[in-house]
Amino acid sequence: KEYQALRKSLEIPVVSPPLPPVESTTRDETVIHLAANIENPEQVELMLRHRLEGIGLFRTEFLALSADTIPGEEEQYAVYRRVIEEAAGRRVVIRTFDIGADKQNPNIYRDRGQNPALGVRGIRRHLICCPDELRVQLRAILRAAENGEVGILLPMVTTVEDIRRVKRHLEIARKELRREKKPFSPKIALGAMIEIPAAAFAAGEILKEVNFVSVGTNDLLQYFLAADRDNPELVEYGENPSPGFLSLMRLIIEQATAQGRQNDVAICGEMAANPSALPALIRLGYRSFSVSPILAPAVRAAAAATHLDQASPAIVRIRRSSP
Repeated sequence: KEYQALRKSLEIPVVSPPLPPVESTTRDETVIHLAANIENPEQVELMLRHRLEGIGLFRTEFLALSADTIPGEEEQYAVYRRVIEEAAGRRVVIRTFDIGADKQNPNIYRDRGQNPALGVRGIRRHLICCPDELRVQLRAILRAAENGEVGILLPMVTTVEDIRRVKRHLEIARKELRREKKPFSPKIALGAMIEIPAAAFAAGEILKEVNFVSVGTNDLLQYFLAADRDNPELVEYGENPSPGFLSLMRLIIEQATAQGRQNDVAICGEMAANPSALPALIRLGYRSFSVSPILAPAVRAAAAATHLDQASPAIVRIRRSSP
């Protein structure tokens, strides 16, 4: 009920055709890019209502977790095509199925490890046991992206080799579509999620293999702190970013900046919508964020109140501890 009330209070009347995105800036007029996290096609309208720049994260798990089977290529294609068309020319980033850990359906797949959060999930699941399922999803996205600006985002990337293996599957999918004479996008972007400390330390190498990266702070913080984000007794550990975690976040953006790729990095976790954390992330150098559409007004307000020359106490502590 509280969520529904908040959503209703933040709703903006639908305008057709949709109004262009609103530019977000800090107090010193540094431009901040805001996109939307969505979980189903109906939420594209919320992205447009709040005049965001596009969809930074489309979680496709809803297609699988709400059913007893993984949908086929045509069903997936129809959903992705709808989202891309309704996004009205704005960029859409589609994440491949992130199934495992807290997102499971025993009729589809269940990780039998003692600690599913550290087990076969995300892109690991596709590469280890479900490569055919991965290729079906890649084919559907490639076809749906024919006339749009679209990115494919890989969850739970651990090493550069994970990406290289996906690229081989992507090339197979392209060859199949060419042979079948089915139109598809030849210029789709490939991205990787940084949500494991190992990937954070290797962000520079990962960037050399992909077009963009998206930092999933929810899982990254969980693995960094060894604190289950779904355990209510451990909530306090993840409420505010510690200097140690901000140092890790700084390491990621520094590796990107060293390659001139800072504009290819976004944050899509809940920390991007945390008013107490957002200023610190902006001061570290992050400029692109993807949030729940209904939180866009609060995020814009937090950004507008941020001045890059006024470092937060956490940032000051990082600097003092740096060699």
